[in-house]
Amino acid sequence: SEDTVKAIKDANSNGELVGDVITTVLIDYRGYGYMGINADLVNVGGEPASEESKALRKGFMTLFSVYRDTVIKSYYDDRASVIQYPISNTSWAAPKPADPGYHNAYSEDVDGNPIYDASMSEEQRYEAAKQAAIGFFKAAGLTWDDAQGKFTNGEKTWEVMIPGDGQQDHPAYGIVVAASNVLADLGITLQVNDVGSSVWNNALESNTAMMWAAAWQASVDPDMTQVYSSANAHGNGTNSNHYSVDDAA
Repeated sequence: SEDTVKAIKDANSNGELVGDVITTVLIDYRGYGYMGINADLVNVGGEPASEESKALRKGFMTLFSVYRDTVIKSYYDDRASVIQYPISNTSWAAPKPADPGYHNAYSEDVDGNPIYDASMSEEQRYEAAKQAAIGFFKAAGLTWDDAQGKFTNGEKTWEVMIPGDGQQDHPAYGIVVAASNVLADLGITLQVNDVGSSVWNNALESNTAMMWAAAWQASVDPDMTQVYSSANAHGNGTNSNHYSVDDAA
């Protein structure tokens, strides 16, 4: 974080990351942070696999995704980069922009059209994501009131959990707060809970976390079945599939 960088520079008499007290070597590694969502808890009518439920989850994630660049840049400066798939870009298995079918995460609207174009300013991207999210929430079955400019049946409280120990010092915190403010304007309540690591971990292990921020590191030869296999969902197997991804195929 910026605070850590400042502390190192302050410790060195030359005010740099490499000095007489501390030598810092920055390297890329296989870890990455991510936003998770539990399909068993974030759905419409108790049907996690329905198109309405998928639209609901895409609405939330579309808003999360648009704030990544700004917030991560602010938190890490050039010491981290935003990725589009859940695997570090340092891995040989990471999709590359030149690969067929490569897409930025949550960059298409409910009709499959691109949300953004290269000419958009930051504020225009935020507005485009908001409009795309509205489309997803409409597809999820929420009732839109044109006169009020918001949904009238979004009274359920959704929760996103951040393991920042209540200090608001977490790279995902700014992302979810920005999204929650937009959602509030739309009549949808997203409660941001900045909690201790034990509370956060207990929620994940008991599969009671609706949405959350976390990080992990894949092996050199990544086997993603350990986190996405249906056999490990709903508390079964290793209980490592906290997203409740459940696909018989």
